[in-house]
Amino acid sequence: MDAVTYQNIFLYRQITCSLKSRKRKADIRADAIADLKIE
Repeated sequence: MDAVTYQNIFLYRQITCSLKSRKRKADIRADAIADLKIE
């Protein structure tokens, strides 16, 4: 997975979770980083 794809996924997740708590946003960020490492 290249940086642009990762950035797009991160932004998408951040937008879809924009109404949730900061803790949830941190969890989404951690998940995105984990996904990047898996790829």
